[in-house]
Amino acid sequence: GQTSLVELDLDDMNFGTGSDEDTDALLPLCTVIRSSPNLRRLNVKDGGLGQEGFDILVDALVEKGGSKLEYLDVGCLDLEVDGAKVLARYIADHCQDTLVALHIETNMIEDEGLKELLPVLVDCSELRVLNISENGLEEEGFAALAETKIPTLEKLYMKENMEEDIDDDDVKEKIRSLYKIVLMADDDEEKEDDEDTEPAAAVAADAADEDSAAGELADAIGSLQI
Repeated sequence: GQTSLVELDLDDMNFGTGSDEDTDALLPLCTVIRSSPNLRRLNVKDGGLGQEGFDILVDALVEKGGSKLEYLDVGCLDLEVDGAKVLARYIADHCQDTLVALHIETNMIEDEGLKELLPVLVDCSELRVLNISENGLEEEGFAALAETKIPTLEKLYMKENMEEDIDDDDVKEKIRSLYKIVLMADDDEEKEDDEDTEPAAAVAADAADEDSAAGELADAIGSLQI
């Protein structure tokens, strides 16, 4: 049967799939996702998926159909360049007109991965928040950001990249000029507003179904707790 889940927050739940040989732990989660056509918010940050686990997760998202994602946090999953390519294809094909917030920090997607994502993100008609902190971005990545404006974006978080190695201050200032808030290495943390990274439209769920949905989720992924 189908669940009524709208939001699935599994922040810091380590699925232990860093090894390509150990992806069985994802099966219950993928079953839940495939059975949740109303799912619009997904957080699997720091889930230890690795690239193969992420591929499996994306396949489940594609198969679920129904509502498109509005909020996606895939931070700290070791996606690297190949994972960035998979993510770019998924967004382009399945949520380019609904995605409001994307968090892909700490994935070492590097300049190549960023350049795969940017053309897709430019065409995201609702994207307001993008977190690409700690991704090993260097000169080419900074140049690409300076040359590419995402029309709807308001907040760009890009701390802990290679800012100190970028000699061209004009490039940094050009990036800062594009959006309302841009956070680089030395910027004030107080500028961050987590509430704004979570679109209200994606939080809402049918109140009558919340308890049953939570029960279905607990039954389906309870065996994953470590």
